[in-house]
Amino acid sequence: MPPSAWLALILPNGFAAAPTIDPSRAIASVMRLFNECVAALDQGEIYAPDPEDEEGCAAFAAGYADGAALDPAWRDDADRWTFASHLAHLGGRLHLVPAETKAKIEAEEVSR
Repeated sequence: MPPSAWLALILPNGFAAAPTIDPSRAIASVMRLFNECVAALDQGEIYAPDPEDEEGCAAFAAGYADGAALDPAWRDDADRWTFASHLAHLGGRLHLVPAETKAKIEAEEVSR
């Protein structure tokens, strides 16, 4: 997915909320991270936080779900979204989780 599709998601107000940040340096940092991720995925590497990093995993899951919600290939495919909806739940993006999936996840949490 091109950066033009998701950049507004990570900078919803642009740089207006952070006038001390140099926009060109910030965009360069974001693009460097994006390119690292693309390169890792192209090489079949796992690009995710350590499983012991609960906060990092939740942030990763939220970002993944937000990205998937932007992509019509994911958003409009119920089978694909079955996978993304669990990440959306983990990342606190409950508005992206179908009610049936949310109920199943919450029932599993209660039974533990």
